[in-house]
Amino acid sequence: MKKSVTAVSLACLLSFLLPGAAHAWNQATHAYIAERLAGPQKLKEMWGSTAPDFFNYIFDPKVSSGWVSDQPHGTTGETFMKLWNAASKAREKTLAYGFVSHNQQWGNDYVAHVSGLRPGYESGGYIIIKARQLLDTPIDPSYPNPTFGEVFTGSFGAGQEAALPIAHVIAEYAIDIRLAQEAHPLLGRKLAAAARSEAKRFTPLLVKAYAADYAAYCFNGDLATATTELTAAVYSHRRDMI
Repeated sequence: MKKSVTAVSLACLLSFLLPGAAHAWNQATHAYIAERLAGPQKLKEMWGSTAPDFFNYIFDPKVSSGWVSDQPHGTTGETFMKLWNAASKAREKTLAYGFVSHNQQWGNDYVAHVSGLRPGYESGGYIIIKARQLLDTPIDPSYPNPTFGEVFTGSFGAGQEAALPIAHVIAEYAIDIRLAQEAHPLLGRKLAAAARSEAKRFTPLLVKAYAADYAAYCFNGDLATATTELTAAVYSHRRDMI
């Protein structure tokens, strides 16, 4: 799940406008899938599956969040497999299993953003197709205009290029909320439990996998700063989940 600044701004607005429980379900879809893929260590896979989105809401250019966000979402194994390759202990492999399930080459984000793997969803992915459908949908079913796309380009001052990411965020939130309400009412509690139990274990693995490259690319080789930023991202995400 990757978003533009405009789209994320709307998502933050939605988190206040939607019912209180909705804010807890930001990572629900990834965790829901991970739980069904997982063996006995479900909390580890669930927490690992949310990790690639740690940097989605950080826009400080000093931490080069774009680079470190692209790495785990990457379209090549050279990026998202770094964490799997760094895992050596059994519990690290379990966290890494959830982490790599998220990727955009063949993982969850591939189905969401590249190909939905079903008739009518091959071009653009499931979420992209749903977002396009939303843009063409009338606000009032009784009248053909305005559509959601027209409202986004007008009321939010978004051009056509920005309207799709806005609809993208709404589609992702809608699926998360539906999962929480209809498919798995306890998913939020499990995510919170995963955050409490696994963040501390996950941090050293994330540092081992990415800190050296992050330091070289973004901090002139300053490994301490790279480690600090990665650790801060983990615990910021943990706070959001609990």
